[in-house]
Amino acid sequence: MEEWLSGHSLGILALSSFEKQGVPLDIFWQEAPCSKPTAYKVLIRLGSAGVLAKDAVSIRTADKGVETFANDYATNLVNIATSPVKLLKVSIRVRLHVIVRAEGEAPKDFSPTGISVLFEHGLEAMRTSYNDYYFNLSGKQRKIGVEEAFAHALLFEQDSMVLALFLMKNKAKMNIARLRALARQYGVAEKLATMRDALDYAEKAV
Repeated sequence: MEEWLSGHSLGILALSSFEKQGVPLDIFWQEAPCSKPTAYKVLIRLGSAGVLAKDAVSIRTADKGVETFANDYATNLVNIATSPVKLLKVSIRVRLHVIVRAEGEAPKDFSPTGISVLFEHGLEAMRTSYNDYYFNLSGKQRKIGVEEAFAHALLFEQDSMVLALFLMKNKAKMNIARLRALARQYGVAEKLATMRDALDYAEKAV
């Protein structure tokens, strides 16, 4: 048990256990915390142990106890990683992704995202005292583009109005196909679709 609850196995279990829903195969391979050959070996080992179940469309944790353990493990990692964040307001985890809103600074390995990035791309709103940051539980660091920053901002309910205005004025500059894919990845596809429908209706009504 110690062997398959360690190293990359824990990362893959956290990925496949989020919200007890499992993960679509395409998203799993995008987000796997290790190389494909290593991930395959882990999947075979965990599948043989009866811990993971794989079908044509998704991978999910098959054992409820392991599922709870994996989510608790990920939550503890988030708590440890965010403990140095000054004036933390909220943190949201989506599988191995973590989006943080804080009124102070975050560690250097956190990347600016959400509203903090959209301001750099012309967001028309009064600047607030908070900043948005992103980090990944696998330790992968990268710069966040405008489409992903928008998807991250959609996770925060209070930003809907300014985000709708931003989308209306900047959709010609944005990669909408990528935005839709990222919205699905972060679980905000329905929110994005509702926003786009409302904007389309408003434009036709003018």
